[in-house]
Amino acid sequence: MFFFFIYQILMSLFQNISFLVNFIDFLIYFFQQFICHLNFYFRIFYAMKILVIYSEFLVIIYVIFFLLFFFLFFILYSKFFIYIAFFWLTIIYFVCLLLLQMLAFFKFFLTFINQYLLWDFKTTRI
Repeated sequence: MFFFFIYQILMSLFQNISFLVNFIDFLIYFFQQFICHLNFYFRIFYAMKILVIYSEFLVIIYVIFFLLFFFLFFILYSKFFIYIAFFWLTIIYFVCLLLLQMLAFFKFFLTFINQYLLWDFKTTRI
């Protein structure tokens, strides 16, 4: 019975993690598209500023999600060994989100170089 209870907790946790990761992926896609539209108007100089704002803003979002996710389990569960288990699961979740951010940022940076920087070099006339 005890192991079934732990199994149910872990399964609900992984379902919530997959939902949150999908939600974060949607947010990354949304901000990516929004910033691509801004880059179309502002070109290279302003786009580099937006890249910095974009990365800092995503880090702030991830820290907020990490803190909410971590303290949620401190409120819901009161056993010490469960604190340790969910602490490590939260750390793993946070690392996965950071990897997701790095992949999305790398993809966005390559798209930015391909569409905007190379486009400006191709159309520049001497």
